[in-house]
Amino acid sequence: MRSVFTTVVLLSFVLRAFTAHGATFVVATDADSGPKSLREAITLANGNGEADEIVFDADYTIYPETTLPRIESEVTIRGNGWGRTIIDGTNNWTTSRHVLAVWPYGSLVLDAVTVRNSNAASAIYAAGELLVTNSLLDNNFGEYGGAIGIQWEGNVTVRGSTFTNNWSFGPGGAIGVLDGSLEVSDSTFSRNFAGIYGGEGGAIGCSGALVTAITNSTFSGNQTDTVGGALFFASCGTPLLEDLTITGNRATTGANGIYVWGSAANLSHSILDDECGFGYGGVLVSQGHNLENGNTCGLVPALGDLVNVDPLLGPLEDNGGPTATHLPARSSPAIDAGASTCGLATDQRGYPRPADGDGDGTVACDIGAVEVQVGIFADGFESGDTTRWSGVVR
Repeated sequence: MRSVFTTVVLLSFVLRAFTAHGATFVVATDADSGPKSLREAITLANGNGEADEIVFDADYTIYPETTLPRIESEVTIRGNGWGRTIIDGTNNWTTSRHVLAVWPYGSLVLDAVTVRNSNAASAIYAAGELLVTNSLLDNNFGEYGGAIGIQWEGNVTVRGSTFTNNWSFGPGGAIGVLDGSLEVSDSTFSRNFAGIYGGEGGAIGCSGALVTAITNSTFSGNQTDTVGGALFFASCGTPLLEDLTITGNRATTGANGIYVWGSAANLSHSILDDECGFGYGGVLVSQGHNLENGNTCGLVPALGDLVNVDPLLGPLEDNGGPTATHLPARSSPAIDAGASTCGLATDQRGYPRPADGDGDGTVACDIGAVEVQVGIFADGFESGDTTRWSGVVR
């Protein structure tokens, strides 16, 4: 028989589970301030002291004239989707340093929102917890991390999002990690630029902080005036780089793809269509089954790595899923060139791994962010998945 003390504890837990929930604040205007504005909703959420959610009753483009109230509580901003819920920094170019700021001990989930046209230290300043999902960060211009700048032990996770046309003076055209940590998955970084007056990492630049993992992601057409056209790591822990497609990036000084300085990065099942570079003992440690269109990354053929091999990638475009990707050609050597079991259950698009991509009867993982799917109908018919019925091999 339960004791009275145990019963009281259990009852207390149940009551807390049903009563200690946050509020939902509805944005019902595109005005910068006033009743039902996003600014008011954030202020109310901060003051509520609970895990609150902000939603939108219609599609709005909001032009903050100053930085929105800094996030100091646990807040979710849940938009209606890309192109439908837009925070546009055009009006705060001369008055603010950020569009959104997550303060230490604050927590923000930014879901299904576009943040664009900011001209600040970074569009989003992350000194607390930040999760960006299903969102677009476009055409933001800053001192470091044009889209997201991470400082003061900020902890940032990015999932299923796209970063395009972001610029920074310093490290990280899209994301700059100066302190704190970063994890990225299922995302695309395209046409970002770092280093107008020096700065590394056209897409992501990390200096003396921590990058834990970048997985199932595409880096295409990014650029820097220094090193690391796509990625730059300088003493940033030992990040796991898995199932990446890195192609068409440019670095003026060197290493169009990845530059590692003073530490190591682990590499697995990734396409490097651009070269690597190293400084002060930096190294890429192959975990096997990578493909390089050259021989600069220190790959190990005995581990299943392929060197001096063209991955035969298609253009960056919609190949299914929420983000643009490079689909390997049917004759690509990346197809079924990985292990028989994959570390990740799906590819960047959410399609299953592994798959018999070349139709030879052997199921193996593909190298890169995309797992090519082939069947009689080439669209998931056999599995009962009707969401991708297109008649096109993906």
